Amino acid sequence: MVIMGKVMMHGTLRDLIMRNQAIETALYHLWKAADRIWPKDNLILICSNNGDKLTGSSLAFFEYLEKDDTCFEVGYYLPYEKAEEGVIPSLFHMLKAAPLFLHSRVLILGGDNWDCFPFLGWSHKKLCIDLWHGTPLKNIEILGEPSDHPFRSDKKKIRHWSRLDKLIDIRIVASKLEGHIISQATMCDPRKIVILGHPRHDWLFEAQDFGVRDLLPDIPESSKLILYAPTYRGNSIDRNPTEGARLFPFEGFNREELERFLAENDAYLLYRMHFYEEENLEESERVRYFGPDLCNEVTKVLPNIDVLITDYSSIYIDYLLLNRPCIFIPYDLEDYQRTRGMVFDDYDFWTPGPKVYDWEGFKSSLQEAFTNPLKDADRRETVRSLLIKDVKGSRSGDLYQFIMKSLKENHRLEGDFS
Repeated sequence: MVIMGKVMMHGTLRDLIMRNQAIETALYHLWKAADRIWPKDNLILICSNNGDKLTGSSLAFFEYLEKDDTCFEVGYYLPYEKAEEGVIPSLFHMLKAAPLFLHSRVLILGGDNWDCFPFLGWSHKKLCIDLWHGTPLKNIEILGEPSDHPFRSDKKKIRHWSRLDKLIDIRIVASKLEGHIISQATMCDPRKIVILGHPRHDWLFEAQDFGVRDLLPDIPESSKLILYAPTYRGNSIDRNPTEGARLFPFEGFNREELERFLAENDAYLLYRMHFYEEENLEESERVRYFGPDLCNEVTKVLPNIDVLITDYSSIYIDYLLLNRPCIFIPYDLEDYQRTRGMVFDDYDFWTPGPKVYDWEGFKSSLQEAFTNPLKDADRRETVRSLLIKDVKGSRSGDLYQFIMKSLKENHRLEGDFS
């Protein structure tokens, strides 16, 4: 096992390179040429989330490879994990990571080649598979609103995704519909779309070695758990939304009444903001912070959650696999559709659950979720079947078998592993 974690890079240097097309192009061709001549080992290098976090399907597949006896060594590359250590140490660690990148036979991305910065290009001696990082409800990339952002102008986005499509061999999706969305949003050749299901979904059906109560041990096993997880209002480039998501964004909200309601129903509300946002909601015995610094990968603990509250976050799409109550608070839907936009026009259909706009509606919807969790079950299953096809067995196991088959068919795998 080879683990290349804690590789650091100062964010401002990355930003400089993103702004400078000449430097970005030079790095692309440099690493692509080096990768073409470098000998390959049976090594899988896994990247995710612009190198900031170990999350999503990349992490799930990494854990699968760690546990199972495979013919590969595996590395996980985190270039931005500790940017505060500065530029010089960062560059030193990247130089140490370069042989790992060049020797890898398989490269796993969580959505973008910036996941493995500064190694922005590679040859077709590598098998590159993109796992993406969430089934989209809101517009992403090319589907997004026109932009004049210095990092992601329309011209740069088109150039970026067109180039990346030439590097990526396969994009993994969970349904034909998701494949169509990803293909349109990232200019992906539809022939590269493969429906295998997302490795992160294995966490929803396989026994986990930890859960919410391992992180918050004073919460009784018998108590109900509510997760309140609004979507991010900014973007992944400037990381500075003009207005972050608001919790309980309606008139009449009464904190004391919320506490009584939770106590009467023996329930705990866990609130979770995106890791680029903060919300100064006062904690109490029944209202708990459950942010990314406490629980890095929330998908793992979704089986512990009895009710999910969100707005436009794709977390609810994963949660649909459990067919449990969802409550939606689309307090800024008109503005969000105007500024960001949705993949689907009919928000009500694609979000199977009550829409809450006031305090009384919130309480009554939550009470009904406790007493009648099967309400909207058919609606939830309908949406789930459109976005996530029925996949039996291990998604990570299927991905591993797909990698082996692809390598053998293309004569990229050394040794006899039949």
